[in-house]
Amino acid sequence: IKIEGTLDHPVNQGGLCPKGFALRKMPDDPERLLHPLKRKGERGEGKWDEICLDEAMDILSSKMKEIKEQYGAQAFCYWRGEGSGWESNWDYVQRFMNVYGSPNIASHGHICSAPRDLSNRSVYGIRGIPDYEHTDLIILWGSNPAYNLLAAVRRILDAKERGAKLVVIDTRFSPMAAHADLFVQPRPGTDGALALGIIQVLIAEDLYDKEFVDRWSIGFDDLHNLAEGYPPKRVEEITWVSSDLIREVARLYASSSPRACIVEGNGLDMHTNVVQMCRAISMIRALTGTLDKKGGEILSCPPPPYKDMHLREMLPQEPRPISTHPLFYELLFNTWPEVQHTLLTGQPYEIKGLFVQGGGLVTINANSPKVVGLVKGLDFLAVHDIYLTATAEIADLVIPAACFLEGTLLKQYKHLWRPDAYTNLIAIQNKCVEPPGECISDKDLIVMLARKLGYEEFFPWKDSEELINEELSPMGFTYEDLKRAGFHKVLLNNPDDLVEHYEKQGRFNTPSGKVEFYSRSFESYGYDSVPTYVEPAESPVSKKEMTDKFPLIASAGLKLGVRTHTRYQTLKSLNVLDPFPIVELHPETAKKLGIGEGEEVVVESQRGSILRKARITEATNPGVVFLTHGWGQPYGYLKSSPINKSVNILTDDEALDPECT
Repeated sequence: IKIEGTLDHPVNQGGLCPKGFALRKMPDDPERLLHPLKRKGERGEGKWDEICLDEAMDILSSKMKEIKEQYGAQAFCYWRGEGSGWESNWDYVQRFMNVYGSPNIASHGHICSAPRDLSNRSVYGIRGIPDYEHTDLIILWGSNPAYNLLAAVRRILDAKERGAKLVVIDTRFSPMAAHADLFVQPRPGTDGALALGIIQVLIAEDLYDKEFVDRWSIGFDDLHNLAEGYPPKRVEEITWVSSDLIREVARLYASSSPRACIVEGNGLDMHTNVVQMCRAISMIRALTGTLDKKGGEILSCPPPPYKDMHLREMLPQEPRPISTHPLFYELLFNTWPEVQHTLLTGQPYEIKGLFVQGGGLVTINANSPKVVGLVKGLDFLAVHDIYLTATAEIADLVIPAACFLEGTLLKQYKHLWRPDAYTNLIAIQNKCVEPPGECISDKDLIVMLARKLGYEEFFPWKDSEELINEELSPMGFTYEDLKRAGFHKVLLNNPDDLVEHYEKQGRFNTPSGKVEFYSRSFESYGYDSVPTYVEPAESPVSKKEMTDKFPLIASAGLKLGVRTHTRYQTLKSLNVLDPFPIVELHPETAKKLGIGEGEEVVVESQRGSILRKARITEATNPGVVFLTHGWGQPYGYLKSSPINKSVNILTDDEALDPECT
């Protein structure tokens, strides 16, 4: 297999990251699962019988029937991870579970994107898209596209070439910070206070858009009163960011508006105060009138009109899902912490069976040992994955998955993956090779399982092309049309039709029809109605009594752009670039602790300890350390090495954001 970029691709223009080049080795990877495995010893004992795919699907379908008949469909949960193609497969998962009758789909969404979606929606109805091509200022806030979205890097650097300014707000000096006009390095988890400090300057110095605020918002006085408690000097004490720099960022943003955009990143999702933090950031946009303005944040680019495949009408109204967060459930269903609570308490009812597809459940969720213990207590656990993952090791049934080169799928380009803020892209992931052994794609497994359960009338497609044609049917073109066009199609919108769309329709998509600095919806659920800053659950401020034993602040989500979460640990070219899990620490911290470059060190929290190799760098603040995320899979090239442990052995599963977990 040879992989090379497509020069006329409207998003990446032929650019490939290290993963793109390395993945040609995946179809023939000797570590892959080729046939289903049925447990014959104790869970986690490593004893398996190899069975055929048809028998495996019979076992899975019969267990699902048994659970539904004995306990009700709601007692079965489908946990969908971020495996390749998840955005399209998510539609098929919803269709399947609605037909089966269970509201309990779960994901890792509470630590990936959905909290930011909820925050944006609560303020002005939808998450905006940055208009890089026309902006005068870009703020990357907890976002490092150099490691996870190279196409955006090109657009950002093109904007700088045109004269746009770049501000990077990050707890670590990232590759994007090297290009920044201003670099802001807050203490981890204090971004909410920083946002309120910027808001205080905008209001106190009359730098906000008064006409827009008067006409198109509610709750300004409430926000003003809150922000008055966060003058720059106080925010400096909280965040470690100088008051002068806070003022400089606020003034630069105001002077650049409305041609200014803020890009929030996944770095913000990991905190126990993420929703209110991102609500405050959203309000900076709204105060300065950048919403739906050219060069600002475009809210109104309509998604492609795919056919709705979900069959929501088939899901019974009762029983309700296990979720206790209705606003978040509307976005991305249940979160793992909610599933975990149900497994611990049996409330509101018991979960008996779990199907894990395309995700490292026990390595990516907080307090991994606790997750393992809870999952082992299930009546039935099945896993569908390319490898024998840490989750698969404790399963009753493991089904081998096809990789993305081995299946045809409709690709959906959303949010930052669009060519620009005004354009949609539809593309086909085309099968390059046949899957080895009995490996089966996510989509094909869902269709096969549905038919085993007797749902063939709702899953009638004979092949991928037929399914894709149904999804495309409202748009008037087909799989063959896309194939002839080079497997992608650009859907253009007139920018003039999209800017200031709220003026044309007379409202924002919020309950009040206006930007909501004060949310009555949040208030009705017992959440803070304004974006109150809450100190991180474990910090030198909130847990002063722990600082003698645990004097450092640890960030457990460092991604170096070589892998995607827990994936690709068997590919040799990537292992050369990222050979072992590390902990980054500042030279002052290293000197104080007597640690040298490359030394193997123990990193400990109150929950456990792991080994890491030290990397000494001035990218961190003194007293703050960063640990690489994604290790701990038993099939990787480090396998059972004592250093190959999940960073989530250290992390807290009990302190949660009240709005989403």
